[in-house]
Amino acid sequence: KDQVKLTAAAFESGLTSAADLYIGGYDTHTTHDALYSKLLGFTTDAIQLFWRLAEDKNIADRVTMVIGSDFGRTPYYNATAGKDHWPIGSVVVMEKNASWTNRMVGLTDEGHNALSINSSTMERDDQNGKLIYPKHVHKALRRHLGIENSIVEQNLAFTNTEDFSFFT
Repeated sequence: KDQVKLTAAAFESGLTSAADLYIGGYDTHTTHDALYSKLLGFTTDAIQLFWRLAEDKNIADRVTMVIGSDFGRTPYYNATAGKDHWPIGSVVVMEKNASWTNRMVGLTDEGHNALSINSSTMERDDQNGKLIYPKHVHKALRRHLGIENSIVEQNLAFTNTEDFSFFT
């Protein structure tokens, strides 16, 4: 909660335009279910607190919240009732009153393996689609935030990376 409160205050004061908040403990190689329910509740509470503070401070309309991880968890349990690392993850992007909200993009099969998506329609496309990788999300975020092809990404550009229309 302290991270959230400090971040909201920094945004309100104009001291920052970006922040990286961290919640640990998701690396559940043992007793996954018992740990995850508490962690997800804690994370949900932190997200709700941030949006409430953002509204109270009149900054909610200037916030793009990105929630993600560097990897997912296996769709099955290991020998210690845990879940190990899995290359399929997710990213949640939130903005107040955005036209592109309340939807999910991307699919997996019953084994939690990624399926190909058409980069324009955002629908499953087994013949011409592409798998969504973090680079696609970050490239689209840069465009959405107006920093694509700017000095900020001069040496960090995504080359040969397909465009996905996540924010249209």
